[in-house]
Amino acid sequence: MALSVVGVVLCALVSVVSSHGYLSSPASRNSAWRFGFGTQTNYNDNELYCGGREVMHSQNQGRCGVCGDNWRLSEPRPHERGGVYGKGVITAQYRSGQVIPITIRISANHGGWFEFRLCNNNNPRARDSQQCLNKQLLTFADGSRGTRYNLSRSLRGDVTVHVQLPPRLSCTNCVLQWTWVVGNTWGICSDGRGKVGCGPQETFVNCADIQISPKRGFQKPTTTFNKNKNNFLYPRVSLVASVWFAGLVATIERDLKEDVLQTVVFLQRESIPDQDLFIRGGISESLRPPGCSSIVESDPCAIDMNTNLLGTIQHYEKYNAWRVGDTRLDWSGAQPGQDVYQGIPAEGTPLVWTTNNVLSPGYQELNTFGEHYWMVSMDMNCTQTEAGWFEVKGYLTNTMDNWETDIAQVGG
Repeated sequence: MALSVVGVVLCALVSVVSSHGYLSSPASRNSAWRFGFGTQTNYNDNELYCGGREVMHSQNQGRCGVCGDNWRLSEPRPHERGGVYGKGVITAQYRSGQVIPITIRISANHGGWFEFRLCNNNNPRARDSQQCLNKQLLTFADGSRGTRYNLSRSLRGDVTVHVQLPPRLSCTNCVLQWTWVVGNTWGICSDGRGKVGCGPQETFVNCADIQISPKRGFQKPTTTFNKNKNNFLYPRVSLVASVWFAGLVATIERDLKEDVLQTVVFLQRESIPDQDLFIRGGISESLRPPGCSSIVESDPCAIDMNTNLLGTIQHYEKYNAWRVGDTRLDWSGAQPGQDVYQGIPAEGTPLVWTTNNVLSPGYQELNTFGEHYWMVSMDMNCTQTEAGWFEVKGYLTNTMDNWETDIAQVGG
């Protein structure tokens, strides 16, 4: 008799165990604070589950807030536009028709499935609308054209899927919605049988604010490398190659404001675990008499810039830590106040390993070259360059040959 009671208790425990997770890339409204966006802190960002299974299905008749809040809360709910966390902070930028990686960070997995929806909501005063989101159910880029991802119970940590953005949709503020219907509760299936995963389930919903630019505005480098020259063709495409590094590309992608341009730098370098790549640079000392200064804030050889977010999953954690407080491209290494990663200081402006493989966590659309291309994206003050010219040099950690070999510049 005692054994049978224990068995009943265990079954009840199984039915109430909760899954946990959040949309990390693009960073959702509830998790953006984790990735340096300066938004309101939400320590319960992995618990946006519509108030819980019982609240959602017993009290609210299966209804949920558009972005995962308890449906009974007054509008705008905390995670909806106009709420505490819904401030319209853009956490990612894409192109029309692009295949994009989306990453969910799972801390407790009980199966189920994901879906992703998109709403073109450019009106900053308009509230989030499930009706709008239902118009754009995104399909996966695996050739199946499916819209539902079945989550294996064996997965933990970062789970990345790739979806196709609509080819003709662009927006200054789109809302991306992630829905996770888990499969951890016993219920009655459509055929009348009882089974875990059937019937009303715990449901997670997160929203992220993103931008999608028209495809025609996307400029990719098309020139091939000249392996014997360092050819800076600013502000279009900049190319460099050396013996130590197989190549560098700096692309000025778009105007941000007057005299500030987005500059993307690639360095190809194979590495081993625990090696990281940085750049130092600016203007040559010979062009800035009486010379450069070790005081970065007043260094005439340094160039004002800000590095851009490239991703929020675990793959980008070092890059995202080291880019905090890095506001000048300079020759001195880490700036005063530049952040550290787990006690490891920066050695300059950080780069992150990227690939053109869409299934890899290091995938970046601008990388059209292949494996082992380390990347940084900077918004650079071009008035501080020499008619658009500037220099960079790679620095690889945990090796006896840290520095890139010097190479000569030639005119374009």
